[in-house]
Amino acid sequence: MKMYKIVVNAPGGDQEIHYVANSGGYNDQSKVIWDERYDGVFKQSDEDNLGGLIRSGKNLNLDQSMKDVQTNKRLAIAAAKKAISDNKQAMLVKLKAGTASISDMNNILADLVEKKI
Repeated sequence: MKMYKIVVNAPGGDQEIHYVANSGGYNDQSKVIWDERYDGVFKQSDEDNLGGLIRSGKNLNLDQSMKDVQTNKRLAIAAAKKAISDNKQAMLVKLKAGTASISDMNNILADLVEKKI
């Protein structure tokens, strides 16, 4: 079965590629900016610009400022995840060394309860 790419503006602001069969679709057609079944092949050069694509008639164009916003957002999320991971490692070191304060212990327990660890 042949699969086709559709490009959508996702709820979080990113752009995503979804694969659909000939009879498939996306739940919110207003978010679809490219559908290979109707618009033609989605080019690799366009795929490299995901996050900054805008439709202009029958063409996709790059909006560099839009792509930069999405790139910066992804970098900020990655940095935040690393900071959380580093903080968890520091807490575990304190626990193993027996130097964790009550505040540290409360934070660790809160993370466990929320299943963040």
